[in-house]
Amino acid sequence: MKKALVLMMMAVFLLTSTAGFAREPGDEPSGNEILLDLPIRVLGVGATLMGTVIFFPALIFTIPTGSVGLSARKLIVEPFKFSFVRPLGDSRTNYDSVDY
Repeated sequence: MKKALVLMMMAVFLLTSTAGFAREPGDEPSGNEILLDLPIRVLGVGATLMGTVIFFPALIFTIPTGSVGLSARKLIVEPFKFSFVRPLGDSRTNYDSVDY
């Protein structure tokens, strides 16, 4: 049982680590890439919600330092773009320079 779990974990790590590097930028994602992207995108939605909840109490510290925009971008905007802006199965991380 333990060996099967370790082998399954290794297979998942190998598949997810090579999936992002296997395509050229203009190619369509495969079905496996889309299938693996779905649970990751759900985590991104959770990160967006958690970042929004953390952002408002953090205003006490960010307003005096002038870093409200930075904290909003890192806690809310980037997880939102990760979850809702990039195409399903796309593994790129720079969403601002890509035309969707």
